[in-house]
Amino acid sequence: MKVKDLFVAKLPDIVYVILKNCQFRFQKSSVRYVSRNGMIEIMDANLLWITHRNRAHLYSRGLLERGASIGKSYLLDNIEFTEGDTVVDCGANMGDLQLWFKNKRIQVNYLGIEPNPLDFDCLSKNMLAGSSCLNLALWKESGSLKFWIDSKSASSSLIEPPNFSKTTTVKASRLDELQIPKRIKLLKVEGEGAEPEILLGAVNFLSRIEFISLDVGPERGIEQATTRLEVLNYLQDNHFKLVLENPYHRKTVLFMNSRLKPLETVG
Repeated sequence: MKVKDLFVAKLPDIVYVILKNCQFRFQKSSVRYVSRNGMIEIMDANLLWITHRNRAHLYSRGLLERGASIGKSYLLDNIEFTEGDTVVDCGANMGDLQLWFKNKRIQVNYLGIEPNPLDFDCLSKNMLAGSSCLNLALWKESGSLKFWIDSKSASSSLIEPPNFSKTTTVKASRLDELQIPKRIKLLKVEGEGAEPEILLGAVNFLSRIEFISLDVGPERGIEQATTRLEVLNYLQDNHFKLVLENPYHRKTVLFMNSRLKPLETVG
């Protein structure tokens, strides 16, 4: 960690917020931070967003920019969304994926799924119209599982990572055991290395998922292994076609269901 970042990390929330707001005013930015009840409130573009201190830096350029950034990360511009589409966000963190749809003025049926208790507290406060959320982990089987928490870098996982602050027990479920009645336009997966297990738990849903966007970067376990090859083989075996790999720093891949008929012909 850089000296500057270390210094900022040690600042009390109220001091951090004052300094950030001074910076925003100097930059003539509309963004404002408020420290309240152990959380950071971001106010921008007539929208209030809740996060915690460790993730507040993500919004320094505003909520619209954050939405554009996460949409770029998960290759969303390569999907044609329409009003009422169902989007399932696995590893939702604060629910920032909603901001991309807010930018595009597309109201989707968003389901955010997040096991980390702190992140879920923020997620539950960030629900936009048509959105809902669940506090659980997705896995290849349902039950109660050990969960390693690393809120500082948003790297909490069901698979032990090299760094974590504490452990807890979380409720886990197979995706295909959840009550999601509609066809799924997009399944976004950020499993911090657990992407293969999450897909195994979605096997009975795969036929009605149109697009899947996954982070397959080096995040799995203590070895920080990538899950790209395992994910690629599994989805291709289940009739998904690789559409695009992210050329930017985030190692995301976008797949399309090659057997799913266009929505208007589904009877």
